[in-house]
Amino acid sequence: MLMFASQRILAVALLLASASALVAAQETSAKPYTLTGVVVDGDGTPIADAIVTTGMVPTYFERKEHKFPRTDQAGKFSLETPYPPPFTLSAFHEEHVPSSRSITKAEGDGGVRMVLFRGETLTGVVKADPTTLVSLWATAWFPNNGYEALCKGDDQGRFRFTGLPVGKCFVTVRAENKSKTRRYACEEKTVVLPKSKNRVAIDFTKGQASLSGIVQDGAGNALNAEVALHIVEDNKDARFVATTDKDGRYAFDGLPTGAGQLRISSMGKASRLVDVAIEPSEQTHEVIQLDGGASVRCTLVNVPDGTEQVELILFFGKQDTPAGVLSDIQYLLDQPVAQTRLTGSRKVTLDRVSPGVYTLLAYPVNSDHRKGGAYRIADALLATPVYMDTFTLREGVQSTTIAAAFPGETPRQLANTPTHPVVGQWVYPYKGSTWMRTFTRDGRCILSEGGVFAWENPYIILGTRRVAVIIENSKRIHMVREDDRLEVEGKFVATRVTR
Repeated sequence: MLMFASQRILAVALLLASASALVAAQETSAKPYTLTGVVVDGDGTPIADAIVTTGMVPTYFERKEHKFPRTDQAGKFSLETPYPPPFTLSAFHEEHVPSSRSITKAEGDGGVRMVLFRGETLTGVVKADPTTLVSLWATAWFPNNGYEALCKGDDQGRFRFTGLPVGKCFVTVRAENKSKTRRYACEEKTVVLPKSKNRVAIDFTKGQASLSGIVQDGAGNALNAEVALHIVEDNKDARFVATTDKDGRYAFDGLPTGAGQLRISSMGKASRLVDVAIEPSEQTHEVIQLDGGASVRCTLVNVPDGTEQVELILFFGKQDTPAGVLSDIQYLLDQPVAQTRLTGSRKVTLDRVSPGVYTLLAYPVNSDHRKGGAYRIADALLATPVYMDTFTLREGVQSTTIAAAFPGETPRQLANTPTHPVVGQWVYPYKGSTWMRTFTRDGRCILSEGGVFAWENPYIILGTRRVAVIIENSKRIHMVREDDRLEVEGKFVATRVTR
């Protein structure tokens, strides 16, 4: 999922860098752990060409753009990982329901057997203006197990899923025209039945309503503004974009009816969000004025090395952090935007922001983001350190300052990267007390006695089971044994409490 940024300690980072140089000559590059196994179907028949990987099931874009280890004709696989189990192992094949399971060291040593059950097919068709079908995507989400599938539709409005589980399913279709000025999203509930011709139909036909209006500044002068309209009716999520003419006029036609929102923005003016009700008739909205606003100063902290640009998006209101499924992230990106800014520096000021509650999203821009397209940016954000948090710009306050601190790991790394066995909490007795050493994923070792903090120091990884805690430029060796106990500096043996 997209994670909130956590503060990193600069001194710890500097210690890690110096410690790495100190032990570089003594480090040995341990051979990666090799996991072998077989992938079979429910009848025990080997499945050839199935993807096998650590972490979660690869997304649609990951499978299209990256190479993963695959099974041979006998269904066998061999997978190298930087650390031994425990970790999550996933298997995927187009015609089967994907599977993920936790692998222990004992299971790994003897080989792993992954079982995939043949999935079902779901076909769909969208009825819509042909120009809207230039970009058509569909997702199928199963609430009972949290699985989501993604597929791309054709220019005839047809789409097809394979390898789906049986059960209740929510199908969401997102369609837009080439200029991205007309966009629809619609959700239909259906049930995927076993060995059946599962079908779903979605209607995006044009409505008969229209809406027009004028945008001005505080002095009554016409403004060159962008007006975005968002309408929700019967789960249909329709979006339209218009630009005002020289007289500040905008117009929408062919609209569906329902409750809606106008997002109006103009360079150098404070954006506004206006509620509207679209009726089956021609409507003229009252004049909308944009003016005033305060500034939001943003300082970017812990920006990943090599980042050339950072994109900042300011959403109206408090937006929930989306889960790791692509439809949740795309839904967030489709929300009305107050301001957006691409910056090459570590400090940026967003001017002319109206008082209110906002959510700030900031992320480094790379080639994956520049490809654009529905769901493609959402997928790229899973592989990006992302900052997201909510703040309030109060009435009468001229400026608000925000520190956007990027996390050390991406959501995909948190979910997919095997964790070093030392990570977790370990306890051991010493001088009548219970001592605990906590090793975090971001390279910190924390010592406490009876729950009372004693010290915190960085550690570096020396091998698949060995780490060195750096204390006053010396390294204290810790090693995870085969029986999953921890040898502490050659003096104590600790028992694991958590992973």
